[in-house]
Amino acid sequence: MLLMKWILDLSSRVAVCVLPAHKAEWYGIQFHRREHYAIGASLLARLLHHNRLGGAGLAYLASSLWKLGDQARAERLFDEAERWGEDLLWVYYVRSCRETERALARGETGGKAAHYSRATYELACREHNEGVLQESLIGLAACTGDSQEAEALYRQVLSREPHYFEALYGLGLLKARQESWDEAVMLFRQAAEVNKQDAKVQYELGNALCGSEWDAAEQHFRKALRQGFKNRPRALYGIAYCAFHRGERAKAADYASQALKCRPEYDLPRLLLEELQETSEGTKSS
Repeated sequence: MLLMKWILDLSSRVAVCVLPAHKAEWYGIQFHRREHYAIGASLLARLLHHNRLGGAGLAYLASSLWKLGDQARAERLFDEAERWGEDLLWVYYVRSCRETERALARGETGGKAAHYSRATYELACREHNEGVLQESLIGLAACTGDSQEAEALYRQVLSREPHYFEALYGLGLLKARQESWDEAVMLFRQAAEVNKQDAKVQYELGNALCGSEWDAAEQHFRKALRQGFKNRPRALYGIAYCAFHRGERAKAADYASQALKCRPEYDLPRLLLEELQETSEGTKSS
């Protein structure tokens, strides 16, 4: 760990000395975008120390620190970047990404996430930055808390770009929450065509098909697992649930047990196992 820290420090010192400031800042931002947050933060912090960092670089430094777990310092740097007033579109955009990420993790709506998404959208409109504009609409739709507004925002993005993955996926989630299953399935299938390697879309397709197409639902849960779906217990439970509704009791018990083994506090597979046991005992007694 100490050796790695020394290497990062030395590399950032060399980069700051050798490269023009704008080029070193560009490299720091690219490291962040490739999820090499420690390297990006080291380089951008060195530029800040030498007063050679622009507003966008400061925002990405804040974002890297946020990703590394130092949210208090990150928020201070975001505030400082706003006070600078330089590269405000990127400052708002990067901060809106982090605030939306935090809001979604907490199940919150509105607040800073909505504020910075709106600010990003307004600036992107003025600066005619179509890419940032669309992403800001997606962020705003995800955290608005108003389902009608969210749907309108997703559809606004899709009217501009019909194959925009995040809009298709986000609108699919919205329709699933509203139990508009046919629409949800259609949207998830479109999203899966855009990104065939996205595991979460396969999982949501499995969810949306439960109750109507048990075999297809199971196949999508399996595909989600093959593609590395992060919430493995949920996908395993999905397979168990499909098997249970097809009357495949042993298979249902097997996959429910696997899900429970992955996450012992997970209630759904435990309840399914209890139901299987109760119905099995009832069958024996009769």
